[in-house]
Amino acid sequence: MCSRLLLLVSVAVSNFDWRFPPRPIPWSRRVTEGIFVCGRPDATGVRRIESAGFKSLVALEPYSPASEWNLMTGDFPGTEDYATLAGKLTVRILALEEWWNEGSLASFEKALASVPKPVMVHCDDGYASAALSLALAGKQGALSTAEVLEAGRGLGFDFAADDHALAVLGSVVAVPSQPQCPQLNTRLTSGGYRSYYKLKRFSDVWYVGGQPNVTTDLRSLRATGIKVVVNLRVPGEADVYWPGGKYSEGAEARAMAAEGLSYYPLSVSEPLTAQVLARASGILVSARAAAGDSPVFVHCRTGIRASAALLVHVAVQEDRPVSWILRAAEQMGYAFWDSAEEGDPAVKAWQELLDIHHELQKVVF
Repeated sequence: MCSRLLLLVSVAVSNFDWRFPPRPIPWSRRVTEGIFVCGRPDATGVRRIESAGFKSLVALEPYSPASEWNLMTGDFPGTEDYATLAGKLTVRILALEEWWNEGSLASFEKALASVPKPVMVHCDDGYASAALSLALAGKQGALSTAEVLEAGRGLGFDFAADDHALAVLGSVVAVPSQPQCPQLNTRLTSGGYRSYYKLKRFSDVWYVGGQPNVTTDLRSLRATGIKVVVNLRVPGEADVYWPGGKYSEGAEARAMAAEGLSYYPLSVSEPLTAQVLARASGILVSARAAAGDSPVFVHCRTGIRASAALLVHVAVQEDRPVSWILRAAEQMGYAFWDSAEEGDPAVKAWQELLDIHHELQKVVF
């Protein structure tokens, strides 16, 4: 399934194949065809953007080197070092510190027109880069007025509740002139969620993502309001970002305990089956109960297994069809449309689990 997963839509731009990135970037968000956004990358992240097949990297403002960013520790290079780190990437460094001001969108549009696609655009936390990218999409007709704000919510940002974002978006599409009541829970979307920007929001109480760095990221993860983590990785599975090239579940368990995070591991391998997903659903029920009012973070290596397990769990609870799972996955950045057409085991497992649920409902009622 992983090798056939689309990142939002099956689109090829230049020589970049959205379906088969050699090393997926789970902390990036697709805005439109050819434009992805993220928070500030560390040195490994900059290299990873290049190795994933992107052609360009654009920063909204210059950055100085740092050893800590948003409570994450590590090597965060200054933007002057991007060209060296980024290999063949075309690099553009803008100066849009007040990105909502008049003229910022024009400067952003000019910069993106000058670089090859696909392009990764970053700012502090992905917020400003997403707002400007959506405004540009609205201006160029790639998204309608209604789609612009909804796409922002799909990225986890409630731009309708922010006067700065409305100023930018309102210059090109019809949006409210005054900030509206938030439709997303601001526990994570105001401050916290934007601090640890490697999460993907499904709902106010569920977040998914790829593997967090257990050495550098967990303090920031906890600061978002996350108290419970579900891990669906297989101990010892291959992973070039772990010592020896193999993932250590034991090391993650120890790190989670040291940070005071409640931790629920379950080994989920592929191909996914209804039985495996049913076990995952049981873990998710326990994690949700333990979290109380706090959100739960569900992860695997790239977020693919995590999204597959979480979405069918919610679909069973809310009596949703497989088509709903496909749309919800796409909104978060994981699209299974080709997999569905090819008879992917995960899609078959979803349907089997939903069929079992419907049969049980008949018995109960």
